[in-house]
Amino acid sequence: MSNDSTLYTVGDVARRFAVTVRTLRHWEALGLLSPAQRSWSNYRLYSAGDCARVQRIIIYRATGMKLIDIKSLLDSGDTAVEHLKRQRERLVAHRRETAAGLVAAHRHALSEFFPVTPAKHYLISRAYITDERFRSHYDAQQEGFAQWLADAIAHVARASGVDTDNPVWE
Repeated sequence: MSNDSTLYTVGDVARRFAVTVRTLRHWEALGLLSPAQRSWSNYRLYSAGDCARVQRIIIYRATGMKLIDIKSLLDSGDTAVEHLKRQRERLVAHRRETAAGLVAAHRHALSEFFPVTPAKHYLISRAYITDERFRSHYDAQQEGFAQWLADAIAHVARASGVDTDNPVWE
């Protein structure tokens, strides 16, 4: 989808962005997307600009944003750079939420054996990077996972008020 004057059918756009034709029609019904033209047989035809809008919608949806909010953002008149900055902020926030959820699930799993406070969780997580047995276990799941998990636990611990410079087993 490179030539700015080329028009794409609804099927072309759906395949290109791995969405259904029904999804594109739904977005059109909501006023989120509008085809640049209609063919003589009334088929929807999308421009490169329309395709760029579809891409933005998909990215914002991936962050959990509601369609009505996406419409407001896209209709705000912001530049492409402003949209990219906002998308980055949303993706970073989404990743943080996901990481916090994984840390909570990890802490909950440990809590089945004994009570695990955020401070205890932080102290245990230090072994994930200092003890080769833990590190190799977690890194076998995904290279660098031990460090990532320890960092995520530290972030959540600090957000919970744990002094990570002087943690106390409590």
